[in-house]
Amino acid sequence: MLSKIDWYENKKDFEKEDKILLFQNLYKNYNNGTVIIDKKLNSGTLGLVYSAYINNKKYIIKTHQNGFKYKKRIEKEFIILKNLYNKYLDCNLYGNDFFGKFLIIEFLYKVNEKITFEKIVNSYNKLNLLKFNKQKIISEWSFYDIQKKFFLALKILHDNYFIDDKQYNNILKRQNIVNKLSDEERFLCHGDLSNKNIFCKNHEVIFLDWEDAFYGVREYDLCYWFTFFENRKILFKFREIYSGAEFERSLTICLIVIVLKSYLSILNGSYKNNSLSIKDRVQEYLEL
Repeated sequence: MLSKIDWYENKKDFEKEDKILLFQNLYKNYNNGTVIIDKKLNSGTLGLVYSAYINNKKYIIKTHQNGFKYKKRIEKEFIILKNLYNKYLDCNLYGNDFFGKFLIIEFLYKVNEKITFEKIVNSYNKLNLLKFNKQKIISEWSFYDIQKKFFLALKILHDNYFIDDKQYNNILKRQNIVNKLSDEERFLCHGDLSNKNIFCKNHEVIFLDWEDAFYGVREYDLCYWFTFFENRKILFKFREIYSGAEFERSLTICLIVIVLKSYLSILNGSYKNNSLSIKDRVQEYLEL
């Protein structure tokens, strides 16, 4: 999420450069293969994504913006995918520093309603992200950056009347919990765990789009997932999963994410189209 906040804070509102035709020509010239573009898929803030047939097999092709840090993010995602799924997932990085890098992943289907929250949690826990070799990737963000941006964003929400005094003070009361998170053991976190990044292969769950990955804290990703509007219908499970001090800790992580997402929605203007106001979304979690 910090990558998206960084994008909008620096007012990168120009069109994404479309490199798919470049990839098509490079692959044809250097690999003597055929690439047939199928269609553009829903893309994120920082790149364009396509489905395409490469030598008659369907793939997902992901591009990145011009610039060193965008190239490093797609390289980071490739390293993570190869380490998490190894030979189970057909995944390659194509290109070079001059033309740019292209992430090629076998075509997967997104999760459907038959896949339960419990299956998503179990699949996520199987990744054993605590044991991920911290020498394999370098992230430009840390959990300290999350904390620092959280307090800045909270003040902006309050000063601009998106939340009221009572909400602001109730969240600030959790400052000790936020600070204690700094002392916890670091986990590799996905950073943007949403339904659009959860796919299936042979009934097994696969998590894609790791370009926002960073070393954070336990449960960050699952708390992040809970904060999506479409997941409100199972929000009651939050109370089932967590209790006591663990509940307060996890709720605090949710509030960190909600505040940062709210700040992002102000930067990109999407809050104007949301069915719930920022104040109401924050209040939902304060009342848990």
